[in-house]
Amino acid sequence: MALYVSAGTRRRRGLAIAGAALVVGLALGYVLGGAGSTSVSAEVEAVQARAGDATTALERLLIEYEQSLTGVGGESAGSIVEALDRARAQLDVAYAGAIWLPAGASAATDAAFDDLTRATTDAVPAAAFAEGVAALSEQIARIFVLPTPASP
Repeated sequence: MALYVSAGTRRRRGLAIAGAALVVGLALGYVLGGAGSTSVSAEVEAVQARAGDATTALERLLIEYEQSLTGVGGESAGSIVEALDRARAQLDVAYAGAIWLPAGASAATDAAFDDLTRATTDAVPAAAFAEGVAALSEQIARIFVLPTPASP
């Protein structure tokens, strides 16, 4: 025995099934497509964090450089140059991620790193080394728009 289902009921059921399929399809598309991608602001923040790490590594060198000059603490010019190379590598990673910066944007900071390396091998006074580190840190902050202690 067959049950009679009116045309209006069949149409409503068909529309309900189509609507449910559309909702499920949109949800799956969102989850599989866009939800896993990072936002532009998250990418910028990641690049800024890498540049900030390089700046922090530079600022830590001030104490180590003074120790290398006095021969206290086991620091040497070679260990300072290695630390400068590591900080430069961190900054290079930040430059690689900063696709909005023009080609050659690292020229100024590369030259400053070279100057600091020369200053280390020449054993310049600690104050001169500190000035070089401060100037390089300011360049990095300007290029990568890093927050300063006075800004939020």
